[in-house]
Amino acid sequence: ERHFRKGMEIAPDMPDVRGNLGILLLKLGRDAEAEGLLLDVIRMTAGKDSPSEPIALYHLGELYEKAGRRGDAVSAWRRALALAPGTQVVKKRLSEVAR
Repeated sequence: ERHFRKGMEIAPDMPDVRGNLGILLLKLGRDAEAEGLLLDVIRMTAGKDSPSEPIALYHLGELYEKAGRRGDAVSAWRRALALAPGTQVVKKRLSEVAR
């Protein structure tokens, strides 16, 4: 975590550093912090054809699903899939929640 935070100090405009810290915090159960960082990545990369955006959307969907916000999760995953149509893990998650 410390290294990602230092990276954000050095390069505050790099969405990958924020995204990686957000994913780490999600895995550590610090969902509110993770959500903020993932949303930052989405805002920073919107419309820029960045591979960071669908990754952030996928993990945001995971966070929402964990929080019981299934509709928000599905919306995030659908946006991720629209940006990266071949992403099998996103297709799998969407098919799982459709059952």
